[in-house]
Amino acid sequence: HLQCVRRVLPMAMANSSIMGKAALLIQPDTWKPDDSAANVLTVVRSLITEAWSALSGCNKRKLASVSAFMTTCLHPMLFKELHLHGTDEHGNMNPMTWAVGQILKAGQKSARLMRVAAMQLCGMWLQFPDVARALYLKDILAFAM
Repeated sequence: HLQCVRRVLPMAMANSSIMGKAALLIQPDTWKPDDSAANVLTVVRSLITEAWSALSGCNKRKLASVSAFMTTCLHPMLFKELHLHGTDEHGNMNPMTWAVGQILKAGQKSARLMRVAAMQLCGMWLQFPDVARALYLKDILAFAM
């Protein structure tokens, strides 16, 4: 299922009306038709939390599942968007920051998982150094240790 999301994601990110309609389906009470950043945030938060929830219930092939999660949820089309990182005005983690935290927490239990996470995250941080510098310097230093 995540492979389908990976294939549709570039098209959805390029078309704000698709994200707007998806956000309306996910959260009809808080939907803002003219706020494309809020719509993307709503859709990405739902994608990441639901994918992680499904992943947490999976006991078999955990490494492959986490790898698929990272490839989809840390997609370059999403990762480059600064408003998906950090925290919101209420201090809640935005979806990318939450996903990175969950991946690193899961990686503490498995060296293989941590290696896969390190490769994926380092690739994203090298591709988008502004995001890395602004938000993940502490995590980058932790990998260096």
